[in-house]
Amino acid sequence: MSEINAKTSNLSKVGKVVSNFYLSEKFSDVYFMVEGEKFYAHRFILAASCKYFEKLLFWESNESKVKEIVLKCITKKLFKAVLQYIYNGFTETEDFTPIQLLSLMKLAHEYELVDLVQLSANKFKLDHFSYDNITKVFECAALLQNDSLLEKCWIFLECNSEEIVANLDLFSSFSFRMVSEIILRDTFYAKEIDIFKAIMAWNRVNQHPDFETILRNLRLNLISSEDFFTHIRPCNVFSDIQFLESTYSEKGIRKRTKCNVKCISSFRIPKDRSLLTQSNASHHILETTYELEEACEITCLYFNTKMALNCYVGLDQSELKQVYKWDDFDVKNYLNFERTRIKFIKFVGLEDMSNFRFY
Repeated sequence: MSEINAKTSNLSKVGKVVSNFYLSEKFSDVYFMVEGEKFYAHRFILAASCKYFEKLLFWESNESKVKEIVLKCITKKLFKAVLQYIYNGFTETEDFTPIQLLSLMKLAHEYELVDLVQLSANKFKLDHFSYDNITKVFECAALLQNDSLLEKCWIFLECNSEEIVANLDLFSSFSFRMVSEIILRDTFYAKEIDIFKAIMAWNRVNQHPDFETILRNLRLNLISSEDFFTHIRPCNVFSDIQFLESTYSEKGIRKRTKCNVKCISSFRIPKDRSLLTQSNASHHILETTYELEEACEITCLYFNTKMALNCYVGLDQSELKQVYKWDDFDVKNYLNFERTRIKFIKFVGLEDMSNFRFY
């Protein structure tokens, strides 16, 4: 056995030893009371895992002098997930709701468990997003400066941009930061007059003192004279001169995030048992290849309905890389993968791939 392999093997054994003490009373020198339940732990293991527990358990604090520590404002489900991560290096969150995942991210941030923050963010999938939670998810991602979760937020927001602007109750629930960033994004596509109506509705509810900073970023140059005189002028937030001067503005247009693509081949292929599971073996297999008008970086494919397919992407049609493999238990309305520069996309599956969007 090589020296490197020996070290890896020994580290694996050490990890197994530590995991054996997860929730174990053996050698425990501290326990936490959470919602009336006792969680046995070990000061050294906790302190070695993160600075938060080092300060709590070994620095000059009340908790460093007692064996029982009562934790409030936290659920036992979340705390157990944190302990599982510290002792085992992973945490089981399959039954977590989207809001519980956010709470785990915040708790991991508080405990200075950086890797657990990112692990929780990675488990937050696009189908977890909804109009009910997008504000909370966005604010959490922004607060923790988690770029990967923020990117997923923008995929959801820009995918549903016109519907979001039309839903004034939803838009009015957004934070000042969200609205400010939405107005600035070229890829948040909606008619500018509809965006104006949405931000006016937002201000009627929120009465924010810095509302003028949002108005300044509105793209008046994209609004017709008819819409200005009918909808904006009566609100007394822009003068006629400001509207006229906006015609010389360099503020850019808003662009849909949908790429221009063309189908270059689509045909049925013989059934391949490696592509099909027993439950769908009677279906035809379709192979469809698309070419983008221009090569571009893509991180997500979004479909109007849930799809069952394999997906391959690349710059060269003859050398496509598989980025997604499906099964009966994982049928989605999106594919999310590492940002990749591509020119061709091939789908192999059960569906007609004539209606989808790229991000």
